Amino acid sequence: MKLRNLCVTAMIITFSIIAKTSSAQYTSIEFGDKYSAYTDSLKNVEYDFIFPLLGQKAYESGFDVPYPAGVMINYMMMKQHIVISDFQLGLHTAAGKNWLIEDADFIKFGDNTNVAYTTTVRPDIWILPFLNVYGLFGYGRTNTNINISHLAFPSYEMIPNLPINMTANVKQNIALKGFGAFILYG
Repeated sequence: MKLRNLCVTAMIITFSIIAKTSSAQYTSIEFGDKYSAYTDSLKNVEYDFIFPLLGQKAYESGFDVPYPAGVMINYMMMKQHIVISDFQLGLHTAAGKNWLIEDADFIKFGDNTNVAYTTTVRPDIWILPFLNVYGLFGYGRTNTNINISHLAFPSYEMIPNLPINMTANVKQNIALKGFGAFILYG
C-alpha cells in the first residue's frame, strides 16, 4: 500500500511539472474575424449553471465551456474462440523436489469459446472549467466453455484406451466501480 501511494504521488508531481512546461492545447495563432467574433460574443454570455464553478469567469475570458454534467453508457458483447495448443502437464519426480514436464498429446480439445457481456455507466460533472470528475459503474458476465474431445492413455497398458469426452463450463459475474478526474490545461 505504501508503494502504491508513493507511485501515485510521483505521478502527480510528474504530471504537474509537465503541465507547467507544456502548452499543447493553447495556440498563439490568430484564426480570423469569425473566430474573434465568437470569442468576443462569449464574453457577453451570462452563464446560468451552477457547475462548473467559475464558469462565468471562463466566458468573460472568452473561453467556451462544455455542459456541466453528462452520462455515458457503454455495452459490449464479445465472443472469442480459444485455441489450446502445446498442452503440457507438470509431474513431481520420485524425489519430489523437481518437476517433470511432459507433453500431453493424449488430450485433444474441441471447440472452446468465451462469451462476455458488460455494461458500464460513466456519469461526470465539471467542478471547475478545467476539472472534470467522473464515476464508473458497471456489471458484466462471462461464460467459458472448454471441451475435451478425446482423452486416451496410449502409453499405459492397464488403462483402457477409450476416448472420454468432457466439458467444463465456467460462469463469472463482474462488478465494476471506480472514480476518476482529469484536468485540462491550455
